Amino acid sequence: MRRIKAMGILTDFLQKGRLFAALRPFFYLPFVPTDQIHRCYKACMKNLSMFLNFYLNLIILADSFPEHSEFGRYVGRNWVGLRTRRGQGTPRYPHDLWNVRDLILANQPSTNCAIERFHQDFKHNLGKTHPSVSFLFYFYYDLF
Repeated sequence: MRRIKAMGILTDFLQKGRLFAALRPFFYLPFVPTDQIHRCYKACMKNLSMFLNFYLNLIILADSFPEHSEFGRYVGRNWVGLRTRRGQGTPRYPHDLWNVRDLILANQPSTNCAIERFHQDFKHNLGKTHPSVSFLFYFYYDLF
């Protein structure tokens, strides 16, 4: 996350700015079957390239192009495994480590942290982001 913040694109992405549509497909890669990750990564890079070429032709966002194209290469090096002259490169983080598609299809928790999973379930069942103390009391009372 530090690397993405250093690139300066996180705020633009979170604010659903101009790059949101171009970078969003990269965040779907953990849900793709592992045998199709490379094909989907290529499609994401093509989408990003078309976006950057469009804005390059319009001379908009010209000062921020290196960081945005670097994001795709960062994902390729660390998560996908870019091709090298010798063949397929090895990603820093293996696909089995971060790909959660099979876990979701098997209705298993998609996180390895039980506390995080409990918090997700609790928030979902609670239905509110900031409940009052009395609401929590009655929620627990009804639960037990």
